Amino acid sequence: MHTVISEKTCARRDAGSQISNSLNADSLPDLGLWSPAGALRPMKCQITSKDYMLLERHLTRPDLVQAISSLALALIRAKLSDAQLVMPDDISPDIATGSSRIAFSIDGRPEETRVLLHSESHVTTGLGLSVTSLLGATLLGLRSGQEVPLLRADGRLGRVALHRVAYQPEAQHEDE
Repeated sequence: MHTVISEKTCARRDAGSQISNSLNADSLPDLGLWSPAGALRPMKCQITSKDYMLLERHLTRPDLVQAISSLALALIRAKLSDAQLVMPDDISPDIATGSSRIAFSIDGRPEETRVLLHSESHVTTGLGLSVTSLLGATLLGLRSGQEVPLLRADGRLGRVALHRVAYQPEAQHEDE
């Protein structure tokens, strides 16, 4: 059985409230489908202060906010709320950060490799993965070996596993 979470469901704060046009991380745990012990929250991840700042900046860009789904916006806000914030020099090399090359699989399918990117203009089909997509936002901040629920655009939940971080820019700076 698949859990389906619609954009209308995400916007509802509780059964007696009116539908809200704005989604925020605080609205997610109150939905019944989303609870601390539930599918998505709390998110166990670490993000660098740089990735945190860039995600916040994405949320203030009207052109980008209009271009991505309300589910992705809610996921990014939840990630900003739940993630452990780490300075770039202190991040473990097995954590997926912006500009990292990562290997992952979705629902047990064959492994894929992508580069997590903050800039939409640099995302090349099959090579890059925007952190403003549902998949990219989910993978950002995960540790190699971690498997978590993946919220799909149709509201269904799948699974994504981060197999390894093949390249992480913060780890490269330590080697220099």
